[in-house]
Amino acid sequence: MNRLVAVCLLGLGLASCGPKPLVSELTELKEGWALQDSLEVEFEVAETTQEFDFELLIRNTDDYPYKNLFVYIDYTFPDRTVSDTVSVLLADHYGAWLGSGIGAVHTSQIKFKRNASFPVVGNYSARITHGMRDTLLPGISEFGFEIIPSEK
Repeated sequence: MNRLVAVCLLGLGLASCGPKPLVSELTELKEGWALQDSLEVEFEVAETTQEFDFELLIRNTDDYPYKNLFVYIDYTFPDRTVSDTVSVLLADHYGAWLGSGIGAVHTSQIKFKRNASFPVVGNYSARITHGMRDTLLPGISEFGFEIIPSEK
């Protein structure tokens, strides 16, 4: 029995191995995603040669009334500000939800930038908001942002 537990723990440890994210934040939303609900993260870049992938995580229910979602990301670099708009497709043209999930909850993980590097060493920040016309988006229960080292 002890050997089985040890093998399970080793397997779990190996499964969790991998590059450590530079940023990994997830926000839970109680009543949907309101326009004033933003995710703000701060991070430090120590070198400019490392490449990263940028990802969004969107968790929605069947109550979300649209098939897409626009997300605004405002980055503050040490020397300038850069804005980005990401269009996320959550359902196909027939209305079937994309992503994974069981029942009424659907999770979409969107890699929207690959192999990107930061131009200068220093402190950075990112502010993520939705870019839809409605001030409250029902059915969005969580959203997240992650910057992870690119796999070679």
